[in-house]
Amino acid sequence: MRNTVLYLVLTALFLIHFSAGFLFIREKPSFYYHNDGREYAEMAETFAKYGRMLIEKPRYYEPPRTEPLPEAYRSPLLSFLAGLLLRTGLPPATAYPLLQAVLATLASWMIFLTTAKIDPSRFTAWFALILYNIHPLILEYSLQFCTETLFLLWILCFFRIFLMKAGWKRTVLLAVAGTGMALTRPTGLIFLPGGILLLFLLDAFDVLRETKRPASLLHFRCFRSALLYGLCFFFLMLPFGIRNQVLFGKFSLTTFFGGYTFYLGNNQENGKAYQAGSGEAFLYHQDKGWRETIRLVSSLPESYSGKPALQDTYMMGKALEEIRAMGTWKFFCLLVGKGWQFVCPWPVRGVHSPLMFWGFTLWELFLYGTAAAGIWIRRKEWRIFVPFAFIFAGGFLAHTLTFIYMRYRIPFLDAGLIVFSAIALHAVLKKIFPHLFPGKTEIHPLQSEKKGRFE
Repeated sequence: MRNTVLYLVLTALFLIHFSAGFLFIREKPSFYYHNDGREYAEMAETFAKYGRMLIEKPRYYEPPRTEPLPEAYRSPLLSFLAGLLLRTGLPPATAYPLLQAVLATLASWMIFLTTAKIDPSRFTAWFALILYNIHPLILEYSLQFCTETLFLLWILCFFRIFLMKAGWKRTVLLAVAGTGMALTRPTGLIFLPGGILLLFLLDAFDVLRETKRPASLLHFRCFRSALLYGLCFFFLMLPFGIRNQVLFGKFSLTTFFGGYTFYLGNNQENGKAYQAGSGEAFLYHQDKGWRETIRLVSSLPESYSGKPALQDTYMMGKALEEIRAMGTWKFFCLLVGKGWQFVCPWPVRGVHSPLMFWGFTLWELFLYGTAAAGIWIRRKEWRIFVPFAFIFAGGFLAHTLTFIYMRYRIPFLDAGLIVFSAIALHAVLKKIFPHLFPGKTEIHPLQSEKKGRFE
């Protein structure tokens, strides 16, 4: 009966998301294709038409050219899935909302399963499901054609998989989730070295705790999970790297957009933005830095036209020149400023209306406060925090080094906040209304005391 109710709710969520997306793509296309949606749509439609993704006209971040170019800058997975739907005969105005509704529904199901695994009370899982679906930006992403919803789904899959019993199946599935992130957004590639390091540290901790001998850290047990994860991740990404080698003359497991974003996030104007005294000045310097980035790309010599690998290398070199010109102290201040923007619970002042600014700020402060309470409640079970901390650290590092918008940080941070916020809400409401929330207050830990692993 309980599962029936869950499936009915998920069905209702799917219908709501699909209906709203179906309406927005027709009535508000500027909203629906916001956040680079038209580029992902072009990729999907050329894949459906030609069997490969093409950029027919040059985009703002590449030099002028006259010939169509195979997609080199945007990660392909979202457009690949949308293209498969288009090849069935569905029109874009149906295929895109359908895909986003399916992804949003699967993500809702996954946050329910993740929370239920950490806290077996179904009340907590329901709270997480509700918070996820009323989160203003997560809801907005599900009603647009953008990568955020798919990226959130992969992150939630990673959370849930990590809570499985340790073993080779979990390791392989973690690599699959990591690959999904990397093929959805370039920043996901950070979870290749990051995951290797994480699994090594966890296994090394367990071995050292059992043997009490530092020499045992050289035992194969400390390396096998990390090695399996790294190999699976690499070989799943290998076809994309070979494709880049064949089409663009350079082997790369990610797209050729890194140089552009690295320059955009580390030019001197962007550095000035984080030392500006107001939101208006912040936007002025960021816009100036963005325009300078566009000017630099547009003025590349003709020999760079249609050669994204060369453009990427050139822009990376220019970014390093900007960093050297800034000097150590200013660059450090820039990194601190971007790091603060990544975790800051309010958007840039002066950009939104007072209602939107305070509405979103109060929502984020609510998540921060309740999540902190939830973490405190479960503070003795440190292993349940590992996947959330790992995802956050990866996103924080990747975007602090490159470029950060508010929407970039939501998948890395707020998905985890929602889980622990739900734990705190259940605990508080159970204290206030014990008759509404029957059952034991204590929740058994996921961690086996004997092995220190999840069961």
